Amino acid sequence: MVVPGDVPGVLSCDAAAAECLLVWPPPNANDKDCDEPSTCLYSLVPVKTAAGRRVLSVRLQQPSTDLSVLTARHDALDVLLSQWATCQSIQQQLSLFASHDLLALASRLEAFAPDSGTKGAAGGTRKALQALYQLYMVASQKLPCLVEAFQQLDVVNQMDSQPERGGSSDAGLLRTLYEKCNEASSNLQRSVDLAEAVIDLDQAPREFLVRSSYMPELNEIQVELQQVQYWLCVSNDYSDFLIWIGPPPSLVTHDAKRTHVSL
Repeated sequence: MVVPGDVPGVLSCDAAAAECLLVWPPPNANDKDCDEPSTCLYSLVPVKTAAGRRVLSVRLQQPSTDLSVLTARHDALDVLLSQWATCQSIQQQLSLFASHDLLALASRLEAFAPDSGTKGAAGGTRKALQALYQLYMVASQKLPCLVEAFQQLDVVNQMDSQPERGGSSDAGLLRTLYEKCNEASSNLQRSVDLAEAVIDLDQAPREFLVRSSYMPELNEIQVELQQVQYWLCVSNDYSDFLIWIGPPPSLVTHDAKRTHVSL
């Protein structure tokens, strides 16, 4: 059954209506023995991110009946199709977000807030640094590239010359998306500065360590650690050398039963 939704301007589909309209994949879509490609609406839309899949699910389950909203979406699609190379560039940048669920990442970061009450129960310092590093990668590299891709659209560069139509122009929806991405990029700059100050980026993502310069008491520990690592490497190299040519005579002492090598 399709009925008016609780929110004005949308419809609400129950499970039976969604199945008849082929909104969702069939129950056996994930079965290994099912070779038939899915032709449902959800599978036909190439969504790149976890957030996009959530939005698409809501849009399909509660489709809009507002003419101005539908017109804005169609106009934005026309613009993207007319600049196919730029559209592909935007899709490529969005695909880089596939491994980052920003909503889940925000929840993980919130768990480490001083007033969250978890006191590090979500995984300790390493997990906190890992989450901050992921946010750093999004804010410093992926989001700015997405903003640059949006800037290649003519309607973004020439907003003022586009006339509005019916309260919404073909640039309206794309402009809103661009402005939100640009605003998010600016707001997340603080997280970039924080990550660069706290995380040892030379070690990440192999290891997630606090930068020694961030806490003065870590400097001595860092120096000692480097010395230990240096002597371990020297010992390893020297041991390999001894195995290859045998120990020099000065390091060998004999007794009646065995040979001792003193390193």
